[in-house]
Amino acid sequence: MVSENTKDIEELSHMKRKILREAERLIIEKGYSNTSLREIARNLDISPGTVLYHFNNGKLEILREYLRTALNDLNLAQFVQDLDYDSFDETLRDILGLTLKSHRKYREFAAAIEIEILSKPDSFRKLLDLIKPEIQIALAPLKVLLKRFPDKNYKLEGKEKELIFAIDALTHRHIFYGNFFGSDSDLINLLVTVAKAILENDL
Repeated sequence: MVSENTKDIEELSHMKRKILREAERLIIEKGYSNTSLREIARNLDISPGTVLYHFNNGKLEILREYLRTALNDLNLAQFVQDLDYDSFDETLRDILGLTLKSHRKYREFAAAIEIEILSKPDSFRKLLDLIKPEIQIALAPLKVLLKRFPDKNYKLEGKEKELIFAIDALTHRHIFYGNFFGSDSDLINLLVTVAKAILENDL
């Protein structure tokens, strides 16, 4: 027998998923700035307060939930186990290749927020402040790699935001502007160079 509490949890989870799907649809169709919580609520025949109950930071919280979904899809724990750590550069290429794959999968949604969020450093940094736990999960493979190669003297601590911002900015432009940096291999070579420069320099 299912308890009332379990039913309540299932209903809350179902509503949250509905809100997320409708928000995604509207953001892709109209853009991030032109999508309001009120419109999301109206389309689902619920109150704006219900949307805020599930996403108390508004649209930024919706972006955070979307990122969580993307991270779950990546199955990073298994990815870390399967990595070949014989070469620092080659393993870093594998990690950045996974990042590129994820960006391609969620291309439509990312494109919808490119101009309004990802290309505005202040807005993007606000989002990064909100998603600190998710950033740590996303950086887990890189942290494992750095521990495997302590002789490289690379430092990640305090540089997480700069690294994420640089990789995201370059990757999005490569995808949205039709292989802007050449082939995917060319992009990954560039990302490796940028990542190593950030990791070895004091910011």
